[in-house]
Amino acid sequence: MPQAQVRRWEASFGVKVLSIGGAIAIGISSLPETAVVQAVGPKVFPLLIAAAMMAVGLAIVIRSMVMKNADAAEIPAMDVPPFLMVSGGLLAQIVLMEHAGFIIASTILFLATARAFGSRSLRRDIIVALVLSVAAYAGFTAGLGLTLPAGPFTDVF
Repeated sequence: MPQAQVRRWEASFGVKVLSIGGAIAIGISSLPETAVVQAVGPKVFPLLIAAAMMAVGLAIVIRSMVMKNADAAEIPAMDVPPFLMVSGGLLAQIVLMEHAGFIIASTILFLATARAFGSRSLRRDIIVALVLSVAAYAGFTAGLGLTLPAGPFTDVF
C-alpha cells in the first residue's frame, strides 16, 4: 500500500473516531439534570469517554499528517478473529442487557474478551467475569445510584 493511501486511511479513521466522540458529547447534553447536586453525576463518565475519544481521534489525524516513509509492511495487519470475538461480546451485551441483566450481559462480554486475548481457562474466566460484573453492578447501583437492569438477580440486589 503506498504511503499516501496509508495516510489517507489513517486520517479518515482518526476523523471517524473524533466524530464519534463528538456525537457522544452532543448526546450527553440530552441527559436529564439531577435534582440533587452530586460530585459525580450521570454525565461525568460519558463526558470523559467522549473527551478521550476526541483526543485519540485528533492524535490519529495529527499522526497521519506527520507520518513519513510509511509502508504497508510497517503497519501490522488486524487480527480478525479476536476483533470479531470482542465485537460479538459487545453486541451480545447490548442485546442481552435489558432482559438478562447487567451481570449476565457483562459476564458474556468479559468471557468473549478474555477468549479474544488468548485465555483458555474457562472456569477461571467465568469466576473472574462474575466477580467483576457483580462488583461493577454494585459500584454503579450502590456507589453511583444508577439503575441498571438486574435480570434474574432482581431479588438479590
